[in-house]
Amino acid sequence: MMEEEVDDPDSAESGGAGGADASFDPAVALSHMRYPSTMGMTFAVDPGLVPHVVVEVEAARYREAEDGDGTWDRVAVSPDPVRVDTGIVDRRTHHLAEDLDLLVVVREPRGGTSSVTCVLLNVGVPEKNARKDAHCWFQPSITARVDEGSFSARRAESSAGLDDEDLDSYALLFRDVEDMAVGHGCAVKWSDDGPTKELATTFTPSYDVPLAEPAGGSGIVMRMDELATGGVEPLVALVASYRDWITEREGEIATLAPELQATGRRHLADAAQAADRMERGIERMGADPDAERAFRLMNAAMALQRTRQDRQRGIEERPQTWRPFQMAFILLNLEGLIDPTSPDREIADLLWFPTGGGKTEAYLGLIGFSILLRRLRNPAHGGVSVIMRYTLRLLTIQQFERAAGLICALESIRREQMKNAEPISLGLWVGRGATPLKVSEARRALNKLRDGINPKDEGNPYQLLHCPVCGHDLGLDDYLIKKSPDRMVVRCGGAACEFADGLPVHLVDEDVYRERPSLVIGTVDKFAMMAWREQVRSLFSRDGANPPPDLIVQDELHLISGPLGTMVGLYEAAVDAACTGIARPKVVASTATIRRAKKQVRAVFDRDSRQFPPPGLDNTDSYFSVQASPDKKGTRRYLGIAAPSTSHTTLMVRTYAALLQAAQDLPGDEKVRDAYWTLLGYFNSLRVLGGAYMQVLDDVPDRLKVLAGRMGTDVREIPEPGELTSRVDSAEIPEALASLSRALPDTETQDVVLATNMISVGLDVDRLGLMVVMGQPQATAEYIQSTSRVGRQHPGLVVVLYNAARSRDLSHYESFGSYHRALYRQVEATSATPFAARARDRGLHGVLVSYARLLVDGLASDGAAGAIKTQRSALESALQSFLDRAHSIAPDEVDKVRSQMTALIEAWADAADAGSLKYPGWRESSGFLLVDPGMVLNEDELVFPVSDPAWATMTSLREVDATTALFLVPPTKGSKS
Repeated sequence: MMEEEVDDPDSAESGGAGGADASFDPAVALSHMRYPSTMGMTFAVDPGLVPHVVVEVEAARYREAEDGDGTWDRVAVSPDPVRVDTGIVDRRTHHLAEDLDLLVVVREPRGGTSSVTCVLLNVGVPEKNARKDAHCWFQPSITARVDEGSFSARRAESSAGLDDEDLDSYALLFRDVEDMAVGHGCAVKWSDDGPTKELATTFTPSYDVPLAEPAGGSGIVMRMDELATGGVEPLVALVASYRDWITEREGEIATLAPELQATGRRHLADAAQAADRMERGIERMGADPDAERAFRLMNAAMALQRTRQDRQRGIEERPQTWRPFQMAFILLNLEGLIDPTSPDREIADLLWFPTGGGKTEAYLGLIGFSILLRRLRNPAHGGVSVIMRYTLRLLTIQQFERAAGLICALESIRREQMKNAEPISLGLWVGRGATPLKVSEARRALNKLRDGINPKDEGNPYQLLHCPVCGHDLGLDDYLIKKSPDRMVVRCGGAACEFADGLPVHLVDEDVYRERPSLVIGTVDKFAMMAWREQVRSLFSRDGANPPPDLIVQDELHLISGPLGTMVGLYEAAVDAACTGIARPKVVASTATIRRAKKQVRAVFDRDSRQFPPPGLDNTDSYFSVQASPDKKGTRRYLGIAAPSTSHTTLMVRTYAALLQAAQDLPGDEKVRDAYWTLLGYFNSLRVLGGAYMQVLDDVPDRLKVLAGRMGTDVREIPEPGELTSRVDSAEIPEALASLSRALPDTETQDVVLATNMISVGLDVDRLGLMVVMGQPQATAEYIQSTSRVGRQHPGLVVVLYNAARSRDLSHYESFGSYHRALYRQVEATSATPFAARARDRGLHGVLVSYARLLVDGLASDGAAGAIKTQRSALESALQSFLDRAHSIAPDEVDKVRSQMTALIEAWADAADAGSLKYPGWRESSGFLLVDPGMVLNEDELVFPVSDPAWATMTSLREVDATTALFLVPPTKGSKS
């Protein structure tokens, strides 16, 4: 603790300039920073109950040994305690020791409590050019105790005037979680056992966040095999048990504070409504023989795919069961799937469950039911039954592997029990850069892969590495190109596999359009192609060959926000219209972290939303989810570190080295060490990650040698770190995921993997237990999602390296205890504004063309753009649903939307009069309605809002601007370097 300007050679990098945070939280360059000379804390007391606070201070100095041998002796000081009178408003400095003072500030009471600040000051001034080590204080600490009464919670920020049901819910759910103190240059720790009577500063704050676990059912076992053959008694018992729990909670409302009781009644009313819907789902299923059989077969398929999965993992055969919340969510949605005219079609059900709790299985059950019900009602009806959408490539590809197991099980059951029904299959629709667009591209890509060349231009068709049925490894020779028609087939080479002739999966866009898989998994940004490709119509069965999709599943809803969420909401109007037959499709979504979900769902899907499970009266119990006992499931420990006078890079190097070496030296067998063997490093920007990559290669190994020398152990050797970022080519993602699953004693077990927010959703590798977060992520939802990747199977450790040069990082560090005690309360609100002016400027013309090509047969083909005049009436009729949607979501914008849409149609008609007009201008604009903005080099053609065609129209909802490729060309022989 010494005030002095820092001279650090790493200052340019360590200041943290640049990256995602720099625009709003610029760091202080280390050349302008000072070593801290103060530390302290602020807390609150009620002077009427706590007349005095006793403050104790400890610190130490180091003195050079008198014999001059270069060693230093530690000299500890423990001054007499300072007794603070809380009833006297005062600012007083107490001299504790040479160069060490304690400043105590007692403020005027507000709302019955007084705020007290205690700050330790190093007031020493070393002589010029003298060694400063002897003037520094080390290991300083402040402890505040009360003998009478207890410390009070600090006043929460007022939310007066905010009409936010979520804030009311958090006030109820987290009413027992209190903010007792905040640090200054440090953090504060306290016990949660009983009234708080002691507070202490700490420079390494930690908090064990309890994990949630599925609950409910009161001993009711819902075996999949029994539900496939037996009655619905377990389902009826589940609903009855839930109603009993609701009744018990209703009896507790009177014990709540008066201002919380209305919120408690609202929560329980939502729970009762959910129970009613579950009950109606059981009744509707019982009254519809096709629905009842679809439910039974879905259970059989889920049991089959789970058994196959266990077999591949070497797990002994066991009964497969539903978790209560999974079955409850399925029952909740049955009525809306069975009856297209049900009011439930106007509700988007949001499955809100902690990360790693099993959300995927819940909506896989719904997917299986929907696919089977269609074929039972009419065996000739195939086509796309379900569209399942994600936001990230990593998540999409990994979930494709999981869904493939269910689809194969469904197809096995169809072949056995529904032989006349249309085949069941799965399609991956993520497009160029991830998978090929055409079969010819797939052929070239496979040839390149066989030659060891990365098929970046064609996309990588090699996405399934293992057969989802028998687990047999799939090689490139199992990916076949066949003719009549040209298609790519993925066969299983397993001798006894029933899919030796071909798995029911489609990985090429051309195959997906032709085959119309039962389940299509894609990324949300891919739906920009509705305006560009006529073949997209086939996914919605716009030719009438099959019914349109019945169900849309949106995973990780919290990511559909900001600019992406805004564009998704705009284009979603066309998706919704194309899926509407007798009624609109059923929409379900899932997330573990979101605020103001009702507003977001209305903006994106134009539906009311219902959260499931509805919250109870506190954050530890919603019947279907409870807080797990640490003895039963462990916890996830968060540890915060900040080094105010050292570069962020140095802090990272030393932390990485300490954790890596400790994992090797950990006593116990390889199973124990494996949980913490792989260090998963999380970064907020690619720039910082790139620097860290070099540090892991160069500086961390050097530091490991130092640590091993001190401990007298073997130096841990670490290879080149792995990486999971957007820089990783799609062709490498399947292998990157597989490598993370390799556990000790496998010699190829990963040591260090560096990642960005690509891992924050969908990375489900249970063995991971160690993460280091480089700086506080911008959003709490991102923080929760990313750190939840570790500590699933074993207790997890998350080390957060705060950049003390950033005010936001420092604030989170100083409030570490209160922040981590109620993480979900800290989640920021998300937003999507699809009908805002700038959103319309960027995307309205794309939506217009999407409506035309999907809903008006005469405007569907690539060459039909010139038919706008003869088809204008039909197009304007189709667009009425778009205007109705605008009125529902943003009524103030309707007139502007109508005017802008009319102007676009007029410009389109004028261009058609001028000559032949086609839609997709991939490489040029003359004679085309659309042009790829990535190919526009003339800035006059890239003006928003668009006016005269060709219109610069996005091909991905993420990419809207022109780009320039930069290539590094190696020097030729004889050229000067």
